[in-house]
Amino acid sequence: MSPPGVFVLLASLLVAPAAVVAQEPGLGLPDGVPTDPARREALERAFADGGLSVDFERREIRFPARVNLLWDPLEYLLVVQPQGRDHESLFAVEADELDVRMLNAAMLLFGVEPGTPGTTEAVQPRPTLEEVRQGADTLVTHPARGDGFYVTAYWTETMDDGRVEEFCYRVEDLVLNARESRTYQRGPWIYLGSRFVKPHADAREYWSAEKDGNLISLVVFGTGHELLTGADPDSGYQDVWFPNVFLLPEVGHEVELVFSLDPPPCPSRRGGPAATTVEAGDGEDG
Repeated sequence: MSPPGVFVLLASLLVAPAAVVAQEPGLGLPDGVPTDPARREALERAFADGGLSVDFERREIRFPARVNLLWDPLEYLLVVQPQGRDHESLFAVEADELDVRMLNAAMLLFGVEPGTPGTTEAVQPRPTLEEVRQGADTLVTHPARGDGFYVTAYWTETMDDGRVEEFCYRVEDLVLNARESRTYQRGPWIYLGSRFVKPHADAREYWSAEKDGNLISLVVFGTGHELLTGADPDSGYQDVWFPNVFLLPEVGHEVELVFSLDPPPCPSRRGGPAATTVEAGDGEDG
């Protein structure tokens, strides 16, 4: 479906008479989502055509991706191939499997507003080389701020004895900070919404998330080109993040990524029973 077609369809479902009403107490739907079941189901089918499973009552967006790296440094959590920077991303998804504009439309329908990208500045006075070797900070990081989504990863693995085990982790637990020997700080991934870019006066304007394919960043770039970005206090450092090989399955293994407005417990898969094996990621934010 073409980008204009996406928004024509969504508009027809959202602004048709009686399609949008005030949120009913206790219903749990994001503001602005149709409460009429037939219209809501039509909207969910439209998102399914874009590779998404959107559950408004659970306040979740789900889609498949795969493990992309295990041993290389990371700057991104998720990119779209072939255009994204897949040599620096933990997860990847093919462009023909995920409609990025539909993903953005789903997030907007959940009521988020674009936040503020993170920034960095050099520590003054600058530490000496010896102080840096001893762990002194070289940057002051001001992490991104604003609305966001909690992100979890779900997958199954077949054990040597034939058992199928289910795993569910907060994605922060799957990223290691080599500088501080810890995982990425848990919290919402800040919605930036990407931006339109005009490289030069004679160039056509394009939407960065779709053309460049870099959807979720771990580090501060300051440009706001990504859909989501992390807010770790060390996100200003671009050379300290690595895959958590102690938890992740092999490269190419399929995972389901779940974006949720509310803090997990780890979600069940596609509305089924909760995972029976949860190795991590079901605790409080920390």
